[in-house]
Amino acid sequence: MAPEERQLQASPDKHQDTAGIIIEYKALRDEVLKRIELRQQFVSMTLTIAGVFLGVGATTATVALVYPPLAAFLAIAWMQNDERVKSLAKYIRRHIESSVPGLGWETHVQAERKATRMRSWRFIITSHVGIFLLTQVMAIGVGLLKFTSTSVEWVLLGVDLVAVWVVAWVMRRAVGWAGVRRGEDLMRFAGWYSLVVGSLMLAQWGFFLATGQVPELQTEPFRIAFHLAGEAATAIALIVSGAALLRRLKWARDVSFASLGMLVYTVIVSPGYFAQQGQWPLVAMFAVLLILALVSLRLLAQSEKQ
Repeated sequence: MAPEERQLQASPDKHQDTAGIIIEYKALRDEVLKRIELRQQFVSMTLTIAGVFLGVGATTATVALVYPPLAAFLAIAWMQNDERVKSLAKYIRRHIESSVPGLGWETHVQAERKATRMRSWRFIITSHVGIFLLTQVMAIGVGLLKFTSTSVEWVLLGVDLVAVWVVAWVMRRAVGWAGVRRGEDLMRFAGWYSLVVGSLMLAQWGFFLATGQVPELQTEPFRIAFHLAGEAATAIALIVSGAALLRRLKWARDVSFASLGMLVYTVIVSPGYFAQQGQWPLVAMFAVLLILALVSLRLLAQSEKQ
């Protein structure tokens, strides 16, 4: 049989194979888009549920403390869709786009991510998972404001801490750490800690001022004004240094040492007010913040040696 005849006989089979691959490609791309949509819906659902629990929890501590475990389950469901998107994209790059000329979107996107060291991808994922984590911390803070030290509240508080750890694990897994040098890995923890704590400090004082829970404005206006100025300066310094660490700016480490030092002073001085009122859960919270601040300083010092 002549080569031309053999090519003509093989062409229909090759065309059928290509058509099958195209059908599979379309089905997989549709699933990717659907999974991304579901991932966004979980974020929207979390914001809605958080608003309800925080609103009711402003008067009942138990309600606010119920939210963090729910957020953890939502974060796990979100991660399942995220993992599926990654798996589908990987299959498309390796088994479809490499076989059919003209298909190359997933390969192009992955090449851009590698060129920027996955920076844009991490920002997208972190913005999503950060909502789970931030609303959890806010719920715990609201719950502690109305904490009455009942056995149920202590159990819920313990479960909440586990739930926060679960969401932090989801964030670490989703963002990924491949290709990040150890020194940058160490600075990343300090960066996120500074960002979260600085944001929560501003949110906490904003909440207190908005709800009229700062009576010192009437009784000791000058003292509380200086105190609020110090708290605001610390919070802003933490946010700026945290963002700089995550962006790996040259001056980030030096500024972070200063901002974390300001935080250490704050979390040592501030608990005295709550201890005087017998609000020991809040004192315990400040103790945890102090330990994490010292850990962040230690990691920054280690990152200089990497």
